[in-house]
Amino acid sequence: KRRDGGFRQNSPRVFEIQRERAGREVMVCLDSFDIMYFVYLIECKDGSLYTGITTNVERRFNEHKNGVGGHYTNAKKVVRVVYVEKRPHRSSALKREAEIKSWTRQRKLNLIKFKAVKRGLRSKKKKNKNE
Repeated sequence: KRRDGGFRQNSPRVFEIQRERAGREVMVCLDSFDIMYFVYLIECKDGSLYTGITTNVERRFNEHKNGVGGHYTNAKKVVRVVYVEKRPHRSSALKREAEIKSWTRQRKLNLIKFKAVKRGLRSKKKKNKNE
């Protein structure tokens, strides 16, 4: 077995041995729980939508805005972040990003619209409970 736990040598990982209910010991990568990933959609100046993943949406948006975030957004010029979704692991974020990228423009717009409506319903429910 590799000493680094199967990961590349240049990405240090912190492991902890934990005991399961069955009594066996398992090695758990602690730093994988510390990082939250986000799938995001950005609206560009020409109206197109860009999909990506990051650990910090604000930082990544600013990178796109300043022309260091990628070729597509550098050419199209970003306007605003229109959708953000939390993911617990990088792999699930990458899978979700690929799924959304495969969608039609209309389906992406429906996702953005549904998220806005969902937020609006939540805030109305809270107001009714407080009155």
